Amino acid sequence: MRRGLFFLDDGDSVAYSFALRLALLYLQAQGIAPRPDEQNPQHLRLGNVTFKPFEENDGGYVKADARGYQFLSTIKVLPRPFGLIRFQTFCPERSARRPSTTRSFSSV
Repeated sequence: MRRGLFFLDDGDSVAYSFALRLALLYLQAQGIAPRPDEQNPQHLRLGNVTFKPFEENDGGYVKADARGYQFLSTIKVLPRPFGLIRFQTFCPERSARRPSTTRSFSSV
C-alpha cells in the first residue's frame, strides 16, 4: 500500500497537490466537485468515492507522519496497465538506429 497526498493545511494556508488539482480539472468537466461525505463530513468525497484520511497507524504504517490530507492507495496490478507509445511516434527522425558505442563483454 502506498500513500497519496491531496493537500497540506498549516492553519494559515492550504497547498494542494498537483495530482489533486489535475484530477479536479478533469472531474469538473464531468460535473464532479469535491464535497464532504454525508456520513463523515470530515472525509473528502469525489463523485461516488469517499477518501478516508490516512492515520498514523493505517495499513502497515506505524507512527507515520499523517499530516495534511493523505490517503491509502492500493495499486492494482494489471497485465498491461499502460499503453505503450514508442519514441518513434513523436520523433521518427531521431529514432534511427545508431551504432552502439558500448563494448560487448561476451567475448572476454
